[in-house]
Amino acid sequence: MKRSFTFTGLTENLAYFIGSFIGDGHVDKRQFEYCQVSIDEEYLQIIRLYLQEFLGKLPTVKKIIDPKKYKKATYIFRFGSYDFCQWLLTITDNKRKVPDIILHKKCPETKAFCEGFLDAEGWMSKSKSVVNPTTQTHAFRAGVCNNDLDVLDEVKNLLQLQGVIISGSGSKPTKNGINYTYDLNLKSLVNGGITYRINRKANNLREYARTVGERTHNKGRSRDDYHSLAIVGDKVSGNGNGMFNKTPWNKASSTTENSKVHKSGS
Repeated sequence: MKRSFTFTGLTENLAYFIGSFIGDGHVDKRQFEYCQVSIDEEYLQIIRLYLQEFLGKLPTVKKIIDPKKYKKATYIFRFGSYDFCQWLLTITDNKRKVPDIILHKKCPETKAFCEGFLDAEGWMSKSKSVVNPTTQTHAFRAGVCNNDLDVLDEVKNLLQLQGVIISGSGSKPTKNGINYTYDLNLKSLVNGGITYRINRKANNLREYARTVGERTHNKGRSRDDYHSLAIVGDKVSGNGNGMFNKTPWNKASSTTENSKVHKSGS
């Protein structure tokens, strides 16, 4: 089925999709077919819903049954459109830049673009164990990554324009090159009104927002303000801020906002 597309103006939904595409979408240049794979079915359903505003009825999201390739339940969204795929590749220079139609200012469309990229390439996680025995609260962490540093830096600048604070950075080699990361200040995400479409990320951010208060460990205190005893997994540590020693949350990704941030080299 041929699906025609003519760009007439940027909307929030289209901006969100473009951010998602740059993050983890794919265009087959031979078939001019768009494809996106995710473990989050509702995420692909939302993308499909947004795109139907511009392209009409699209194929349904399908489940991939391939236990040898995918360990978790995985879903795929795929459709063909020469006009749309050619437009996407042109405005993003084959996914090598943020398109010029995304304005470098604080506005709903740019915010939606950032949210699309965060759903594709970001994380909003919660520690499995309670890290503050007094308040029975968990540690939360947010960040974004990409193997194209130029693209990631463009997104970082756009996030900062929306009021999001970058609290740390890092990089590590992978089989596909170097993966660059930026840690995001959680309170600034909440204050900036950032919205995830992926339920597990949105739920973690909402829980974080509810727990921010005078008695929680997320109140912007320094490391020295922590109680000397902290839970590390199933053990109790008397090592100051030792709760970050044996969890995925290290000093660089602490939820405190006054902590010193360790910046790893490229």
